[in-house]
Amino acid sequence: MFRYVAFVWNDAESAARETAQQLAARLQGDWRLGLKQNGLAVFHAGARAGSSESYLLHNGAGVVLGKLFKSSDGGRSISASLTLSEAESAKILATQGRHLIEEYWGRYVAFARNTATDSTWVLRDSSAVLPCHAVSFNGVEVYFSLMEDALRLGVSDFSVNWKYVAAALCHMRLQLHETGLQGVSQVLGGERVELRQGRVSRSFLWDPLRVAESDVFEDSTRAAEALRSSAHDCVQAWASCYRGIVHTLSGGLDSSIVMACLQDMPSPPRITCVNYHSEGADGDERSFAQLSAQRAGQGLIERERNPDVSFGPLLHMQKSSAPPAAFLYYLDNNRTDVQLAAEHNATAIFSGNTGDQLFYQAFAGFAAGDYISRHGFRSPLTHIAMDAARMDRASVWSVLRDGIKQGVWGRHWSPSKDVGKYRQLLSPDAVKAAENIDFIHPQFRAPSRYPSGKLFHAYSLIFPPDFYTPLGQPDDAELVSPLYSQPLIETALRIPTYILTQGGWDRAAARRAFQNEVPREIITRQTKGGVEEHAKWIFLRNISLVRELLLDGGLVREGILDRKKLHEALSGEPTRVASGSVELYDYVGAEAWLRLWGDARERRVAA
Repeated sequence: MFRYVAFVWNDAESAARETAQQLAARLQGDWRLGLKQNGLAVFHAGARAGSSESYLLHNGAGVVLGKLFKSSDGGRSISASLTLSEAESAKILATQGRHLIEEYWGRYVAFARNTATDSTWVLRDSSAVLPCHAVSFNGVEVYFSLMEDALRLGVSDFSVNWKYVAAALCHMRLQLHETGLQGVSQVLGGERVELRQGRVSRSFLWDPLRVAESDVFEDSTRAAEALRSSAHDCVQAWASCYRGIVHTLSGGLDSSIVMACLQDMPSPPRITCVNYHSEGADGDERSFAQLSAQRAGQGLIERERNPDVSFGPLLHMQKSSAPPAAFLYYLDNNRTDVQLAAEHNATAIFSGNTGDQLFYQAFAGFAAGDYISRHGFRSPLTHIAMDAARMDRASVWSVLRDGIKQGVWGRHWSPSKDVGKYRQLLSPDAVKAAENIDFIHPQFRAPSRYPSGKLFHAYSLIFPPDFYTPLGQPDDAELVSPLYSQPLIETALRIPTYILTQGGWDRAAARRAFQNEVPREIITRQTKGGVEEHAKWIFLRNISLVRELLLDGGLVREGILDRKKLHEALSGEPTRVASGSVELYDYVGAEAWLRLWGDARERRVAA
């Protein structure tokens, strides 16, 4: 498990310098010094050759932690040198990291010191897969990836940020400088933080909305070609980092695209494909997964999902800065994936995760408004509206009406418009408080000049997949979502929504891009697998613990959940409260997370 801790301080202040030295002395175990300068010390642990490493700038001027790729002369992405050249280092330093964002990509956090200006800067890559938290402690800024390490350093009492927790449940997810813990902030994707003599300034070096407005692909053929080329490059670049891979092949389009990209590598790693199935109308996709594996010349391990999963391990999960999302995967499949990886000598677990957001799987209705915003009322608009109506199962007239509102009258979509929209058990006060603009990512608080569909598309792509898992162990294989890579994200962002939904198909550009590499049955598949019935069964099996956690838990005490509606939803009796299992799962995860931090604080107070 790769992780890091960095200390930044004003070296002119002796007290801060002494505090930094004391904190560094608390690091125990396999920590290694990655960089040491006056006012900056960076440590890392759990490095893995080829995938999670330390890249040193020339003369020790800075360090990049994680994984770094750069395009070769042939256009193919290759691993960067562990010691960056003098010329490249100079460009990175002269641009204060912008050269990293524009010429490199990967999964990284960078630290550098500018002695001429007596300043230090921290940069998180645009994908933001590798976490970057920050805590201020006695004149020292402490940056770290794993909350457990901050706990061991003793830099805060880590009390719960209730406003954040409530807003996260109302929005269903958040990406902010704030976190679920008071005093713990984070550097956002593509953001640079500069620290100079006790002052902190922030700036974004990467903006998904600006990317979406540059070099736009208006031709569907060119869009598909660019998408295919970028997907192959990114997937194969990640695959080259590992000696063996377990690929969770669901049988859906996204995991099959990853499979297609893996199959034509010049020197592929060992690949083990696994598919999970369960009872229910949408729980068995084995036939599609078999087609994808056969097309790639791979075998397929088929595993039945465990119907007797216990929620108990949630009460002992790793502590994080925010409640976990989609925790059922980690209880149900992740430990099996890890075991398979160990059995097959694999060091990574691949998936098609984030493909739905990347290739655009929802809300085709935005396409008409996006076209009007860019081109006005031209003849293609009729076909675009018909495609959107077909995909969203709406009337053409409603699509055109909404398109005019968006494209002509400027009624743009905003994340605030969906607050609490799909949640039935939240209190009205919690929903109203969460509508505050402060709970929206800084880059999306006033984006009125961008069309609604591209706003929604870009916003859906600022939520990175997990690098650390709630139940993870230090020697686990790394989780990798190869589709969630900066070059591929940028390519997808440049494709208008009316191309991404052309013909009334979701993920239309991706289907066209891989029509000759993915089995036709999957390319033309309109249904999508799921685990809804499986999740309901597991939820009912754990209903006693669920009631214990929720009915008298912190979410009810803080007025975030409506206890009367919650009691009705958990009664097992017929009810008009239309809460789904996804909603209830999120509340269970949040309550288990709250209990962990409450227990941790009580232990510290008692000590």
